[in-house]
Amino acid sequence: THLPPISGDSSFGSAVVNVTFSNASLSRTYQTTAVNGLWSLMLQPGDELQPGTYSVVAIGIDQYNNIGAPIVTSISVPDTIPPVLAELAPIASTTNPTPSYSFTSSEFANLAYNGGCTSATLTAATGTNTIAFNALAPGDYPFCIITPTDGAGNIGAALAITALTIPPP
Repeated sequence: THLPPISGDSSFGSAVVNVTFSNASLSRTYQTTAVNGLWSLMLQPGDELQPGTYSVVAIGIDQYNNIGAPIVTSISVPDTIPPVLAELAPIASTTNPTPSYSFTSSEFANLAYNGGCTSATLTAATGTNTIAFNALAPGDYPFCIITPTDGAGNIGAALAITALTIPPP
């Protein structure tokens, strides 16, 4: 996830500033320069921060190597990546009116069904998921889809389920 430029105050008017981003799983330090007591930092490709809240600590060092008091703040990086579903295998020809269907999900997601197929399973976990469709009447089901939405409200592309047929009994 890319961030806009990040800026803050320095404890010195003109100084080198060490800026550290950290959370439970990451600690990363960058160096920039403060001008008139303000610093700014633009993260480069490869330095993306995952969604979450980060502590930001800026410590200025003046031209005499005096170390200023740390200035602590925080930033939140929003989740902007939608979940992705992928079919593991089409449903084999079946006379079972409640066939099982397996797919993968890139993250936890709420599920919405459309196209004539529904399920009592309304969430998907990260990884492999297997659902059972609610009873399907005999017939063709060429337009069934599952649409995922993650906890941040990002809506993923609909997973088009390979067409299936429930033959008459």
